[in-house]
This record gives sequence, C-alpha cells and structure tokens, in this order.
Amino acid sequence: MQYKSSKFEIKAISENMFEGYASHFNNVDSYGDVIQKGAFTKTLQDNKNRIKILWQHDTSEPIGLPVKMMEDDNGLFVEGKISMTETGKKAMTLMRDGVITEMSIGYDVIKDDYKDNKRILKELRLWEFSLVSFGANDKAKITGAKSFDELMYELKHSKKDDIIYIIDKLNTYLKSFEPANTTQNEKDLNEVQSILQMIRGFKNADT
Repeated sequence: MQYKSSKFEIKAISENMFEGYASHFNNVDSYGDVIQKGAFTKTLQDNKNRIKILWQHDTSEPIGLPVKMMEDDNGLFVEGKISMTETGKKAMTLMRDGVITEMSIGYDVIKDDYKDNKRILKELRLWEFSLVSFGANDKAKITGAKSFDELMYELKHSKKDDIIYIIDKLNTYLKSFEPANTTQNEKDLNEVQSILQMIRGFKNADT
C-alpha cells in the first residue's frame, strides 16, 4: 500500500462529522506523480463499502467511516463520521483546534502512465484515508510515497534521465532527516542506502 497526503481546510459539521479533500487532482508532487481526475471512479463503485477512516494510517486504529466520497474538479471530496472512541474524540478535538490539517490516502496503483518525466496515476484502489499529523508524501518520506519494490521496478524500466531524477530526489530526502527522530532516521537511511546500492548495480550492469 502507498500513501499520499494533502492539506485540507477542516470543516466540522457536527460533533463527530467533518468534510474536506482527501486527495487533489493534477497536482505534481515531489516525486513527479500526478493523480488524474477519474482515478477513484472504479474503486468508489466497487470498493466503497470497505473503505475506512484511520488515525495516522494505523490499521489497528480505525476511527470512523466515510458517509460521502465523490470526485469533483478539485479532487476526492469526503465527508466522514468519526466514532466517539477515545482516539476519535481526540481526532475531532485536534481538527477543531487546527492541529490536524492534513489527510492522507492509502491506495494501490491499478493503472498508470508516464509523460514528460511525470507519473500519471490513472486508476487507484482506495483502501483508507487517514487524519495525519504530517503528510507522508510531499517533502517527507520515500517509503510513504513509493514502496521499495515499486522504486526498484521503476529504476529497472527507467531511462538515464529518469534515474538521475530519482537520484536527485533521494539526495534531497537524505538532507531532510529530523535530528530528533534518530530511530526512524536510521531505518529510512538504511533503506535509501540500499536503493542507491541497487542503482549502482544497474549502472555497472549496463556498462
């Protein structure tokens, strides 16, 4: 499962209801991905009864259910009902106080394409959307935007310019570590180093 995040203007419409955009269309993120309008059409038809609202992408912390999900020109608009568990109450309080201002979707890619060094996400299977403290997509973690296996697949099928682009993103990511989060930094650093080692392997194999 992959994740993408977006800031949203929270609107609490009752004690345990909120609405906003879980995803935006035609926005190029820091990894060159663009979600195309219509990407959620099939999953909303076939999978909507399984979609949950989670807290921080934690599958052990479901906090509610969507009561409305629809695509418009801007993106995926959702209206959610939060269950009044301890975590749900906390989530609503933090949204009202402006502490939680981002949502993030958990999804699988079904159809995609590449154009002008951008990856166009044409069909996604949506599993959940989460209320999150910090987005796992833009300027954050590679593991949040793309899985390790997906990066390896893209590298194997990329042109030289695309590989250079990915290396630039990895180097930017390496500079973004938060000093306070040493444990997570070490884990992420090891993964990035593994990716760079694989890139060197591809380069040596081609020469």
